[in-house]
Amino acid sequence: GFEARHVHDWTDHVWTEVWSEEKGRWIHMDPCENAWDTPLVYSEGWGKKLTYCIAFSKDQVVDVTPRYSRRYNECLSRRTQCPEAWLADHLRTLRQASLSRVPPARRRVLEARWEEERRELAPRNIEDRATSWETGVPLPGRQSGSAAWR
Repeated sequence: GFEARHVHDWTDHVWTEVWSEEKGRWIHMDPCENAWDTPLVYSEGWGKKLTYCIAFSKDQVVDVTPRYSRRYNECLSRRTQCPEAWLADHLRTLRQASLSRVPPARRRVLEARWEEERRELAPRNIEDRATSWETGVPLPGRQSGSAAWR
């Protein structure tokens, strides 16, 4: 089967990320919106003002907000529910606890993925990463939910 993560956006939406062995990265997938590998659809297509996007799987918990926002510095100004250092420390503690429960071979795989993802999500890589997903096709507005949500 596929390895998947549930991504919870604290402003009102959920979606999935699926691990791609071929691409060597987590791929955004939103079945409600018929969206595949378009992580900027929420911030750019919908105009959402994201705050916290946290990905949960059986093996890890990761703050993936930078993947979904081209303007991460603006996003940071809206993240007021807890101090950033506290969140990073808490997620690190959860990740380490989870890694302590998996077999060594799986732990090495997860640690290697985390290091790559950590580099991808680093603030200095945000602009480059965001533009790498652009295809010239405009991102759609919200498709699902009531008209009031759109």
